[in-house]
Amino acid sequence: MSDNRTRARPSRLTLTVGPGGELAGDDDRALQAGADYLARLGGGVLQILPGTYQMRNSLFLHDHLTVRGTGLDTILRKSPGVSTPLTHETDWYEYGVTVEDPSPFTIGGGIMLRGYSESGALQDVVRDTVIAIEGCELRLNRRPEKNFWPGTTDTAPTAATLFPILTAAEGVCDVVVEDLVLDGNQEQNEEINGNYAGALFLQQCHRFTFRRVVARDYHGDGFSFQICDDVHFENCQSLNNANLGFHPGSGSQ
Repeated sequence: MSDNRTRARPSRLTLTVGPGGELAGDDDRALQAGADYLARLGGGVLQILPGTYQMRNSLFLHDHLTVRGTGLDTILRKSPGVSTPLTHETDWYEYGVTVEDPSPFTIGGGIMLRGYSESGALQDVVRDTVIAIEGCELRLNRRPEKNFWPGTTDTAPTAATLFPILTAAEGVCDVVVEDLVLDGNQEQNEEINGNYAGALFLQQCHRFTFRRVVARDYHGDGFSFQICDDVHFENCQSLNNANLGFHPGSGSQ
């Protein structure tokens, strides 16, 4: 009897990443390289091998991607967070910020700019990536499209090494994440509002499924998803996070 299976449907590549994997490494750069490689092929499975991965920036997810660990021994751990004031005004169209202390930042690392109102309330937040460091100037991947102007000591804007461990650009859809731990390293990071970050943070992303994912010790929300439809959690846990465990924001189905 002949094997008459169809070959008209595309297959999906599985790429192993981690120590001993097809793509070696134990940090966010290795994971992101794997995710980006699969995105070029229209999606696939990013198989993360056991280990603790140091996250100096978010893992940015793509359409039609499955991120799969091996359970509790696959840990994505956020790096220690540091905050420093901006010492020079940054306008919405500029690709750089000048900070008091550039030493905590790394090229390719995550950065969060925060601006405050005259009353001290958090007003503007921008998440981005540092692509160059020139003295006290940090060059950004994109324009902030917001103004950050130093004011009084109490309302001076800041730059911090704060970011979600997992995130996606707006409009990313059809993603599966399973069998891994998101460790927020709460003791070495300051609190951030769940409208801007969390161990997981999504905004205007749809059809995401999380299976057996643990979000723990994040100094903010565990799972935060804003204006998102069809987000499913199966046997997931949110443990010892500072704020909300699961935060389905306004506009989420």
